[in-house]
Amino acid sequence: MPYYPKLREITPKKERARIIENILALKKSISAQVPRKTLERNLIVATWNLREFGKNNKADRLIETHFYIAEIISAFDLIAVQEIGENLDELKLLISLLGPEWDYIITDITEGASGNKERLAFIFDNRKVQFRNMAGEIVLPEKPKAKKPNKQIARTPFIVAFQSKWFKFYVTTVHIYYGNASKTSAEYKRRVQEIGNVAEFLNKRAEKEKSNHLILGDFNITGAGIDDPTMNALLKHRFEIPETVQMLVNLNTNALRTMPYDQIAFRDQTGYMEFISNSNSAGILDYYETVFKDNDESIYKPHFSKTKLKSFKEWKTYQMSDHLPLWVEFNVDFSEKYLYKLQNFEYEK
Repeated sequence: MPYYPKLREITPKKERARIIENILALKKSISAQVPRKTLERNLIVATWNLREFGKNNKADRLIETHFYIAEIISAFDLIAVQEIGENLDELKLLISLLGPEWDYIITDITEGASGNKERLAFIFDNRKVQFRNMAGEIVLPEKPKAKKPNKQIARTPFIVAFQSKWFKFYVTTVHIYYGNASKTSAEYKRRVQEIGNVAEFLNKRAEKEKSNHLILGDFNITGAGIDDPTMNALLKHRFEIPETVQMLVNLNTNALRTMPYDQIAFRDQTGYMEFISNSNSAGILDYYETVFKDNDESIYKPHFSKTKLKSFKEWKTYQMSDHLPLWVEFNVDFSEKYLYKLQNFEYEK
């Protein structure tokens, strides 16, 4: 749970009371949607594009916003975060609110116009998740006999090796190029190609190493089915979307709930990648049902009216985000499966 004593620094008391009421409502909402974390059996992995986190010059985040973000992140064990900026002050504040059990691994900024000076990060509860001393940014290899060099991913994907109890896995987070949304545009075709290139690269690696791979993040995917070019680019390289995610009533992860931009996909090469299967083992957390609600506009008018943003609805996406967290739950206790496997091996001998 986040480190609440910092709330005492918020004045006046009436303002503090309102924020605490919001945190309590957010906690209740999260408890109703996200499974309770356990140290032994489950692992909850999430992805969240935090809009301009650490490079926001349109609407400075309020201190209460950081408490809400910390509350949300604390519901998960490992969360991939996209769109972190050059300045790490906001991230350091977030980690301090989460408490000493939490840590992070982060990339350097990606230079260039397409890179937008963004970073990718993993934030994790180190009571549940251990870093396995391997991290890197993916650079695509040159293809034999190619007529021109491979076009690298605009924002370099970040791959890290983790372990939680029995479960060892690699996880890669991406923030895929957006550009023009028209499916006939060169920018959209670049988007499709970036997704396909990363998925192809990781698929080959998974097969070569016989290792488990997760790929998650902001793919800027435009449709849930294989008929959509962006989704097909991911799935045609043998990555799969967990059934628990596919079963969600609304797969759209942007704040407007109109696009399935964010995704979680996997390659299981060991047989030890188990998604817990029930009605409450994957989800999209819509925090706007609890904080920065539409009917809160009058409360925040003194803040957003000072900016150049057009509306409260736009302003609040620079407080929280224009994306919602997508999450899925894994089983990480394979002790019985291992014992049965070992027992059968002994019988065979």
